[in-house]
Amino acid sequence: MQSEKKVLIIEKIYGGAIDFLKDCGYEVLCGENQEYETILRQIKDCEGAIVRSAPRITNEMFSAAQKLKVIGRWGVGLDHIDIDAAAARGIYVVFTPAANNISVAEHAIALFMALAKRLKECDRQTRAGNWAFRMDNLAREVDGMTAGIIGYGRIGREIGKKLHYAFNMKILIYDPYIKNVESYCKITELDELYHESDLVTVHMPNTPETTKMVDGTAFGKMKNSAIFINVSRGANVDEKALCDALKNRRIYGAGIDVFEQEPAAADNPLFRLDNILVSPHYAGANVECTQRMAMHVAQGVHEVLSGHKPSWPANNPIVK
Repeated sequence: MQSEKKVLIIEKIYGGAIDFLKDCGYEVLCGENQEYETILRQIKDCEGAIVRSAPRITNEMFSAAQKLKVIGRWGVGLDHIDIDAAAARGIYVVFTPAANNISVAEHAIALFMALAKRLKECDRQTRAGNWAFRMDNLAREVDGMTAGIIGYGRIGREIGKKLHYAFNMKILIYDPYIKNVESYCKITELDELYHESDLVTVHMPNTPETTKMVDGTAFGKMKNSAIFINVSRGANVDEKALCDALKNRRIYGAGIDVFEQEPAAADNPLFRLDNILVSPHYAGANVECTQRMAMHVAQGVHEVLSGHKPSWPANNPIVK
């Protein structure tokens, strides 16, 4: 038993993860709130901690937590965790990259299909009794279209597979770190991807090189009939340029799950447009995905605290 070891759950997690940790012998502490000073106080005597999107996990926090051996990120994005500082202190950062690929791919495809089939407009016009809408505003058939996938990690691969096998779509890939892809895919440069794709969908982490990577120039290269989807990180897209492209009908429509500022401001100009579907960073927010993420992050924390190499490390700590 490991009853002397404490794990702090900074924000609520789902599934049986807390029971799993208790069954492994840990004392589980639940976060009182997400205020920085509260986290500093609660984390002091903990060997492990699990975070979702709380205030930034910093070197100061690591200094306060002398016993800390592992931080678990319930999710994929690591923007708010100083993983290098953690590594320098011998602290593992583990995360859940294998938990959300199916859910996020499904959400991206749902946004794409809803836009292509004009479902938001159909619902609104049908409720208003405008039956004539059906002949004056035709939808799109997606079978045989070309999809351009920017970023070909787990989520990019999942969406490519689903689009190819379900809808007979041609798949173009842009990812400078990928050399081998499935036989139904073609690796290409961004310019060709923008010019040829009926769907452009983004699946990249946010880094200095990807920040506002999809900008006004990029939208200018896309087809007027293109549908643009972003379920990755809001900072990867120049929101003003996207707004201009939609307003001027430079592209057909967009499905956006992530924003430069989150929560998105109520007066965000994108919300005034009729050719966009939005959701509140919701792509992974379903029963199955949240349970998988909770169990994967709890597993990662337990692996480190029980002396094993974690399944999904985000850093390579200098073990002291």
